[in-house]
Amino acid sequence: MTKPILLIIWVLFLLAGCNKVTTSYEPTPEEKEWIAKHEFTIGVYPLYPPYAFVEEKQSITGLFNELQQIIDDATGFRYKQVFYPNWADYLKAAEAGNIDVIHPIIPTTDRRTYLSFTSPVVMDPHVMVVRKDTKKPQSLADLKQHPELRIAAVKDYFITDYLLNTFDQHKIVYYADDRKCIKALNRGEADVFMSQKYTVRYFLKNNDNLVTITDIPANTILSIGVQKDKAMLYQIYSKAINGISEDDLAKLVNKWSYQRYLPFYRQYSFWLYTGLMAAGLALLLLFWNKTLSREVKSRTEQLLEAKLKAEESDRLKTAFVSNISHEVRTPLNAINGYSELLALEFSDPKIQEYSNDILANSHRLTSVIESMIIFSQLESGEVTISNQKVDLNELMDTVIMQFREMVPDKLSKIDFKTEYASEAYSLQTDLFYFRKMLSLLIDNSFKFTEAGEVVIGYKLINNVLQVFVRDTGSGIDPVQLPRIFDKFHKFSIHNDRFYSGTGVGLTIVMGLADLLGFAIDVESTPGSGTTFYLEKI
Repeated sequence: MTKPILLIIWVLFLLAGCNKVTTSYEPTPEEKEWIAKHEFTIGVYPLYPPYAFVEEKQSITGLFNELQQIIDDATGFRYKQVFYPNWADYLKAAEAGNIDVIHPIIPTTDRRTYLSFTSPVVMDPHVMVVRKDTKKPQSLADLKQHPELRIAAVKDYFITDYLLNTFDQHKIVYYADDRKCIKALNRGEADVFMSQKYTVRYFLKNNDNLVTITDIPANTILSIGVQKDKAMLYQIYSKAINGISEDDLAKLVNKWSYQRYLPFYRQYSFWLYTGLMAAGLALLLLFWNKTLSREVKSRTEQLLEAKLKAEESDRLKTAFVSNISHEVRTPLNAINGYSELLALEFSDPKIQEYSNDILANSHRLTSVIESMIIFSQLESGEVTISNQKVDLNELMDTVIMQFREMVPDKLSKIDFKTEYASEAYSLQTDLFYFRKMLSLLIDNSFKFTEAGEVVIGYKLINNVLQVFVRDTGSGIDPVQLPRIFDKFHKFSIHNDRFYSGTGVGLTIVMGLADLLGFAIDVESTPGSGTTFYLEKI
């Protein structure tokens, strides 16, 4: 009985290995020497699904992210990623030589003056998107005949240049990114939007109000761009891309452009991993009785050994936690995706309720893991700050949008709003850690506020930036205030009630504030609420 089960597991693992995309490229001695001596910068525009975009809790994913991982496995590249939430700034940074590699990007005549492009990675045609309730336009020719129609666009996109040259009589309304163009179209602020088909498919997966009309005869090749003065780097990237077989490249593109939107039960990976789990469970049940006594003995020995090695374990735990981010987030992302697909695929209220429960708790687990990783990095002094120009209004709008999706049940009793300065404000800071710091403070406010309001905002006092998060929650006892930033300290508003959490949220906020150059302060009145202040030093 054991041998057939082991054989099944072996076959399934072989199938899993066959499904993995790799490159046949191996660096030459000269290329290995260059890789060992050089570190470079990769620019990332995280608003370009399904090629590069932010998953739940700020995890970058996408086709080109996975492609970069394949190249990294073959080369051992050392690089730093710089995030640009604005496409125009992204292109300017590339043109100025501030980033060495940019992907994904469509090769154009202008861009070829400062970038060298690899072989095409994916062909993604552009399409036109309109509202279902409108009769116009039905085609590009139809659009041409109606100059009164407003076209939503993103500045410096390739398709925007096409629009300016082809529809010069129309009003072009600019928005920050594709998502905001889609929202403008939904609200009736624009009549037409054009973008790449796979990107549009991502944004329309839960949208019944919009529909794609027609393909657009425009260049649709997406590649990797490398600065022209980085000849060796370009050579390595080109050889690595060319080392991926056409079948493997098609498999990768299919995964992100088509398979991602299939019901989970029609995906190859679902049945593969289901088979592995079933075979593993059968094997586990078979050996359960035989291994129980050995397990008890082994656990006892492990406990004794752990006691002797406690000091060493304490030293190693920080390094361990900081290295598990990718391995833990990958299965959690799968759980999130399958839960969302369950809710979309089935209309049964019970299934939807269970799917939403799974998703909510998965998000909570993801947040806890992320916080523990940052906490571990802070403890070991391994946090690397990558400053960039950040639009504070845009960042806060993004954080608010995420929390509105995460705590919809609380918004019926809590007014969640913003208070911005009279003029937009930008600052140089690390986007990821600053956003995490704000998210932890907002999460803290929602935790201790049953009804009332939670306000996030900023103001300038004598030209000094002060960010604040204010709530009308339970407040903090003055006796507890000196300890709220202590590690693992959890307090209650009643003697018998402690709130959930890891006990390191405010500790992380304090650590990040110090690294990002902010002084943190808190004002609180029991029964009236709490305000946290972050003042730029």
